[in-house]
Amino acid sequence: MLALWSFSRSSQRFHDWQYHHRIFGPGLQNWHSERVVPWSVKITAYVSMAASVTYTGLIADFHPAIPAATAALCLVGVFFIARCPSKPAGQVG
Repeated sequence: MLALWSFSRSSQRFHDWQYHHRIFGPGLQNWHSERVVPWSVKITAYVSMAASVTYTGLIADFHPAIPAATAALCLVGVFFIARCPSKPAGQVG
């Protein structure tokens, strides 16, 4: 999401293409208007962060500060994503 945002800032044409794309568009429009993060995206983010922390902490041979920093950053991400609604306001179901 951050990479898409960064690249879209460099090109209005790319931004317009993303925003009106049949697959990416609705999610980006919901994010832009109401900061909505669907459950499927939340689950993917949580699993990715857990895998990252597990890899840096248990599998890879890193300095102990690396897994601690990774865990701290992932925790910030978890709190941010958890605070975002999963559906636009007024949507039922």
